[in-house]
Formats: sequence, structure tokens, C-alpha cells
Amino acid sequence: LSRKLGRHGDCVGWYEKAISHLAPLHQAEPRNGAVKQQLRDGYWGRAGANDRAGRSAEAVTDWDRAIEFSPKEQQSEFRAYRTKSWLNVGKVAEAVAEVGELRRQFAWNADTLFGFACV
Repeated sequence: LSRKLGRHGDCVGWYEKAISHLAPLHQAEPRNGAVKQQLRDGYWGRAGANDRAGRSAEAVTDWDRAIEFSPKEQQSEFRAYRTKSWLNVGKVAEAVAEVGELRRQFAWNADTLFGFACV
């Protein structure tokens, strides 16, 4: 609801609460796949909320964590999202290099390819 209303700062706060509850559970049982996935989703959501709130540096950190908590086959999607945040913080060379590598990995859909072209 906060996201739909454009309250991106509120979204960040809600994701922070989720992450703060899930992180200790993950530390206690790192092999619990459900907790790991929910923690990944928390970082993913907070990264997007930070981007929309104009806090791209924080978003980059969250994208890194979402990638870390993702299975190998899902990491590329989050790496693609991270390129926009990198651009926003001035890491243009990193964003361009990442797009160059990612575009060769899969048959991406048109929306993602357009995003790559924008980078």
C-alpha cells in the first residue's frame, strides 16, 4: 500500500523491520531456505524502495545482498536491476560492463533489453 501511494520512505521502513526480524533467524539457521528467500525478498524490496526514494547508494548495498541470498540461476535478474542504481551513483563503467556481460547470458525479454540499451 505504501508503494502504491508513493510513500517510498515508509516502504523502506517496513522492509527494514522485516530484515531485522529475518536476519537473526537466518544466522541461527543458515540452511533454512524459506528464511533465506524471505530475507532475499526483503533486500530486493528495500533496494527498489531506496531507488524510488532517491537513495541509490543504499539501493546498491541492498541489491548486493539480494544477489548474495539468491540462488545462482536468479542472480542475473538482480544484477540487471543493480545497473540502474550504479548509474545513479556514478558507477557508469561498472554498469556498462555488467550490461555487457549480462546481455550475453540469456535471451532477455524486450523490456530488459531496452533497459540495457538505456544503460
